[in-house]
Amino acid sequence: MFDTDKLAISFSGGRTSAVMTKMLLDKFPKKEIIITFANTGLEHPDTLRFVKDCDQKIFNNKVVWIEGVTTHQARKGMGCKVVDFKTAARNGEPYREAVKKYGLFNKTNPSCTGRLKVEPMQKYLKTQGFLRGKKLNHWTAVGIRSDEVDRISRKRKELKFLYPLVTWGITKEDVLRECSKWSFDLKIDEHMGNCVGCFKKSIRKLCTVAKDEPKQFDFWRDIEHEFKELKAENNYDPKTGYRRIYRENRTVDEIFEISKKDDFRRFNSKDGLTQLTMFGDLDKTTGCGESCEVYADENW
Repeated sequence: MFDTDKLAISFSGGRTSAVMTKMLLDKFPKKEIIITFANTGLEHPDTLRFVKDCDQKIFNNKVVWIEGVTTHQARKGMGCKVVDFKTAARNGEPYREAVKKYGLFNKTNPSCTGRLKVEPMQKYLKTQGFLRGKKLNHWTAVGIRSDEVDRISRKRKELKFLYPLVTWGITKEDVLRECSKWSFDLKIDEHMGNCVGCFKKSIRKLCTVAKDEPKQFDFWRDIEHEFKELKAENNYDPKTGYRRIYRENRTVDEIFEISKKDDFRRFNSKDGLTQLTMFGDLDKTTGCGESCEVYADENW
């Protein structure tokens, strides 16, 4: 499947990524494999618990927890630091620091994954002898299933990206079937996955989060107010002149307003996307799958 002994796995903290990681560890026990989990400080608490359980019960304590460290000097990229389950940020600290430098992330400034996951991961891998650029000496496994092929990078060969679940024909149903065999599971529905208030989620998912766990939006409301004028000359709301987080320049309060309408129908992963098309705009996403996978959805 790949022609080097080095393999990098970015573990997103979701079921698909977990199943991929387990399969790769089982199939290639003699390869030099580094598994990283990049924490933004905005993951749901049960995501962090799931990562810990996967690591301790299946991955043999191989997961390296990392966080992005923002350098506020001009022309300085992201750094990284190694943390663990106990010391990992839980109040959005890494994300807030990145916003302080780059402004609010949104549909037209969607570089949060690159800044808070890709760059820190690459910085860590470099310290372990996993080199990029012209000296690329490893492959990177990306957690995308065979029913998500539209998320595959066009540059996958030159960047040495692997999509093992696509190669093996693994679907969402296969992932759920495998996870059902484990003694633990992720106890949140998909609309709560990864950064809970992520702008890449559909408005319906965000409104359902607002109903289920409204305090999850406290952080997003705070940064929306604090940084709305930062770099507002780009990606701004033409009505107010401020930069906004959510699609069509919606604010956190507008998300809550939609969720309180009498005819609002909450997101349910069992409905399936085809049954939600009649609701139009509320179900559109901004290029994000069920989980925030490194090297997926963006123009790598």
